[in-house]
Amino acid sequence: MKPEEKAILKKKLLKNIQYLAIPDDTLESWIKYFGVPKGILDGVVQDWRVVYHVGANGLNDCVWDPPFGIHKVDSLLRSVDLDTVMHNRDIGEMFLNFELHPSARKYTGVDVGPLEFSDSECIARLLWWTKDLMGFSPSPYNSVKMYFISEEIIRGDRHDPSNAFQWNRCLLDLPGSKEYNPSIAWISKRRTDKSLASDFVCFIDDQHLAGSKSKRITEA
Repeated sequence: MKPEEKAILKKKLLKNIQYLAIPDDTLESWIKYFGVPKGILDGVVQDWRVVYHVGANGLNDCVWDPPFGIHKVDSLLRSVDLDTVMHNRDIGEMFLNFELHPSARKYTGVDVGPLEFSDSECIARLLWWTKDLMGFSPSPYNSVKMYFISEEIIRGDRHDPSNAFQWNRCLLDLPGSKEYNPSIAWISKRRTDKSLASDFVCFIDDQHLAGSKSKRITEA
């Protein structure tokens, strides 16, 4: 690599050093990593996407990544109506929020020697991953599973009146029923005052929050 390109890749990798640790056991396999250019100006790469190729050492062939369900747009529609206020946000470092199983770490060694880090930047040449990482086939399943567990904690007690996500019943508005109203969702959570409950759904790492407008906002 050109010195300019190497400097950019080095800076990029430094952001992930916090998710790597010195092996406390013998490494049995390393993984390849390389930078994919994201932009070139005057022949110089301006940014890199670092790819960790876990499949290169056969690790992905030795693990199981089961299928799993995720939210669809229908899930979001259950939480919105004409008076809903919405906010979208990205869950940063979705994979790196969650731990990699200790039994897999000895196969995810990373050699950072070619980037010539100083001792203050990186205290060892050989490191291993401690978090879910890109290129590891079970990472999407593991991360989404752990996120859904955290969702249960975030939602709290649905019967607590001080809880922003409080609700006490489900309203069914099914086609063919006598009281069917096509302007509202087929199934929705309702608060004690019968208003639509606040809620949130997440599409992998893209979170959508929905809440009913307050009286003050509505009047304004």
